[in-house]
Amino acid sequence: MQGTAASGNNPGARSGAATWKDAAGNFWMFGGSGYDYIGNFGDLSDLWKYDPTTNQWTYVKGNDIIAQATQYTPLGVSSPLGKPGGRRSSVSWTDASGNLWLMGGYGLAGGSGLGYLNDLWKYNISSGQWTYVNGSAFNYTPASYGTMGTPSSTNTPGARVNSVSWTDASGDLWLFGGYGNTTSSVTIGYMDDVWRYTVATNEWTWMKGTNLTDQNGTYGTAGTSAPANKPGSRSLSTGWIDGTGNFWMFGGDGWDQVATTNSGLLNDLWKYNMSTNEWTWIKGSSLSNQTGAYGLVGTTNATFTPGSRSASMSWKDAVGNFWLFGGHGLPATATAAGGLNDLWKYSLTLNQWTWIKGTSLKNQNGIYGTQGVGGSANIPGGRNTHAGWMDSSNDIYLFGGFGQAASGAAGSLNDLWKYTNCYISPITLTVTARDSVMCAGETTSLTVIGSANYLWLNNLSTNSYLVINPTTTTSYSVVTSDTKGCRYTAVFTETVQLCTGLDNSINKGLDLAIYPNPSTGAFKIKAPLKENETSLLILHNALGKEVFRQTLNSFETDIKTNLAIGIYYYQVTLAEKKIGLGKLVID
Repeated sequence: MQGTAASGNNPGARSGAATWKDAAGNFWMFGGSGYDYIGNFGDLSDLWKYDPTTNQWTYVKGNDIIAQATQYTPLGVSSPLGKPGGRRSSVSWTDASGNLWLMGGYGLAGGSGLGYLNDLWKYNISSGQWTYVNGSAFNYTPASYGTMGTPSSTNTPGARVNSVSWTDASGDLWLFGGYGNTTSSVTIGYMDDVWRYTVATNEWTWMKGTNLTDQNGTYGTAGTSAPANKPGSRSLSTGWIDGTGNFWMFGGDGWDQVATTNSGLLNDLWKYNMSTNEWTWIKGSSLSNQTGAYGLVGTTNATFTPGSRSASMSWKDAVGNFWLFGGHGLPATATAAGGLNDLWKYSLTLNQWTWIKGTSLKNQNGIYGTQGVGGSANIPGGRNTHAGWMDSSNDIYLFGGFGQAASGAAGSLNDLWKYTNCYISPITLTVTARDSVMCAGETTSLTVIGSANYLWLNNLSTNSYLVINPTTTTSYSVVTSDTKGCRYTAVFTETVQLCTGLDNSINKGLDLAIYPNPSTGAFKIKAPLKENETSLLILHNALGKEVFRQTLNSFETDIKTNLAIGIYYYQVTLAEKKIGLGKLVID
């Protein structure tokens, strides 16, 4: 039933839907290309809401059958009669007041048939009504660029699909590129124009880029901003806003630095500064169709990078990490593109990518496990043009798209997945040892801090300490978890030496003593010195390096060191070339 949440509600399989997240944390989705309630395939115009706290969908508004024409009302007039028609690959934003905005896509206008659109709509969640705000009621409408940097009521972007969009701190709406019309209704191609829509004045401003299609990028120097820099024309990119208000964009399908005849898949990372109106090429290749450099899962390195791709899904978490999943692109070794299911994290502070999960192969089936139960082996299948959101706990959700289910050929999907993000407030475990270096067969202990609960994987002890007596060098692992179920591990390696040749019998017959032992680094040494005789104390660490020496000139000498906790080996040189050897423990 429309307007009622229920556990049995579920949107039909689809790709290319528009998405939003409201102030209450609910996820919204409109249209796309997929299946209606009776199994017909086409362009959809249904509006759905998903509540992550109840795990329930609500069919909110629109038609439940495909191929519905747009119902236009007078511009700026909210009406229960007005509504966008069936369409896919639209542009979407959320403004400062919480309204949901939708522009263009490929679909049905008022009466001119299927085509690229540039109509702008606003949905008010409180009233449950759409408002037709700007743009044309006809398809294939060309752009009216006006003067770059100057807003005007007559300016409007051309009809288009698959642009990348963002909202600035003032609540104004921005878009870049896409595929569609520039200044002509009969010329269609990839675009590189940047537009800003000012909500308060209902005006578009052409901010940067060209009014031409299929333009190469001007990359400049990586990491350096310049007025001439700009990404090449493209569609199906993904992007996000950082903590200082800059817009970031990754990849897409479009034009690189040198291509002259064909577009390609891209893996370049760009930053756009809205204050200076300048682009900066940050990372990735200036050439299209690059394979990924994956490294090891969970390992960060300046050379690692996702392969070229389009139609991925992206998120930004609370600590500024950018997350990227899947898309249509090139994995580690393939020469032809396919559906990807790799999950990546980009650190803004390190300017480095980390492969987090998934495979480095294309067209992989999903591993579903048990519904509602997380599992380390679970992973969505390769897919593109999927929908996605991030909840208030920074956990990642993705829905549907076109790709691989558990088996069979690729197709439209309606599976909903959640990835628990354990990178926001990770727990750091610290393990210390009473003796970081010890002799074989001796007993020492390890202590861990950093959490309230622990599990030592070597013997399943739940104490904060572990008593050990290894005979060889051994690694010990301890794990903890948080309320989200995230697991964090620390590993400590205890170095064990045979200690042969340090038998106390070597000092038999010598009136030599060191006490206390173990000590805190302050101890006494008793040596059998005669009047006017001296001896020498030398301490070596476990690697044999001298770390301390002091002359002894009395029968009993107080020694104070600033050495770290550990095991050291002493050597005392006495008269008549006698040498005393032994082990000193500092804890």
